[in-house]
Amino acid sequence: MNKPWRQGNHHRGGDRGLAGSARPANVAGLVSGLYFAYGSNLRAAQMRRLCPGHAFLGPARLAGHRLAFTLPDREWQGGVADAIPSPGDQIWGALYRLPEADLAPLDAYEGFDPAGPVEENDYVRRAVAVTLEGQPSVVEAWCYFVRAPRGSVAPSELYRAALIEGAIERGLPADYVIDMRRAFDRRVTRNA
Repeated sequence: MNKPWRQGNHHRGGDRGLAGSARPANVAGLVSGLYFAYGSNLRAAQMRRLCPGHAFLGPARLAGHRLAFTLPDREWQGGVADAIPSPGDQIWGALYRLPEADLAPLDAYEGFDPAGPVEENDYVRRAVAVTLEGQPSVVEAWCYFVRAPRGSVAPSELYRAALIEGAIERGLPADYVIDMRRAFDRRVTRNA
């Protein structure tokens, strides 16, 4: 059943893998205990609440993707973040180390249940290769992607502010933060 609005942590679902990733999301444990966040989980307060045992490792980037808003969310009153494949683009975010105990609450928040039916997921969790700022090599980390994108869904001012706050708080590159602000401003102008 398609839900027109994501309602937070009340959904079940599962992932059967990702093209380009040999590791499905329903395997036990974490990919090296790492998680790449690019949306509202950039914010320290939110991560402390969801994943009290996490450690922030630094800014990181996911190549070949761009930030989009493809899922309506009731809590945020508008579209929420998704990472869309886009050759030549990149998304900056936060790389965290998580204890395994923090994975279940994070999955629930993202509307992902690795044991449930795929069609009930809002997001799917996939292994991706990200580059930690200042490091020459990539690492494998979990990342969430919208399971069934619903086109472009305008994010609320509340969500916009949360992403900008998190990006600044986590020390994402200034150019990327400026580009985020411009993208939000263009969207606000177009939707006015």
